[in-house]
Amino acid sequence: MAARDETRANEAIDRLNEEGRELGLGGVIWHELDLKDPRSAKESAERFISRERKLDILVNNAALIPAFGNVQALNADGIGESMAINYLGPYIFTKTLLPLLESTASLDGADVRIINVGSNGYRYAKYLEYGSKEAWNHPFKWYYLPSLQRYGRRCSPALLPPVSSVLDLVTCAPRDNPEIFQGAYIYPPNIAVPQALIALDEDRQRKLVEFTEEFLQSIGV
Repeated sequence: MAARDETRANEAIDRLNEEGRELGLGGVIWHELDLKDPRSAKESAERFISRERKLDILVNNAALIPAFGNVQALNADGIGESMAINYLGPYIFTKTLLPLLESTASLDGADVRIINVGSNGYRYAKYLEYGSKEAWNHPFKWYYLPSLQRYGRRCSPALLPPVSSVLDLVTCAPRDNPEIFQGAYIYPPNIAVPQALIALDEDRQRKLVEFTEEFLQSIGV
């Protein structure tokens, strides 16, 4: 279980054990991960790779939604914390883990997937520019529910085709659910549905990836 705070992570692990985690499935341990700082996110992935030889499932479900009407805090690189935690951190964390995921997928009987837990609110996003630092930090000062308008949109094409589901534990069993495989977008009650056209705009995806890589290079990540 990757998390920033060890105490809170261990409390969650204790609850998981108390509420009936099945025996014989191995143990759950805390893995330190701070998505707000992309350097820390990359180092966290590297520590995982140094410790583990396989990775079957990666679930990206961390999120930060700024309070309505509040000016969001910036991280040390001048990026809004919501964008850093919801997108940039998971981007570099997942990218760093890709070689391990790919090597695991090459094994006989492997069943590997990446799950990005998001929100159907992306369909209502109005501001869709992601090709600059200014665009990432767009304040949305006068929008109704700015957090929904801006950060409900989970655009992460470079993390492999996106999967979004509130039933993330169910999507961890692709053999039992072959229809939710290879980039499916999952919606309750655990069915694959078409994505909105705004999520499939390849030009915007390209601009996002290009700026992301440029930004990471500029900060030495």
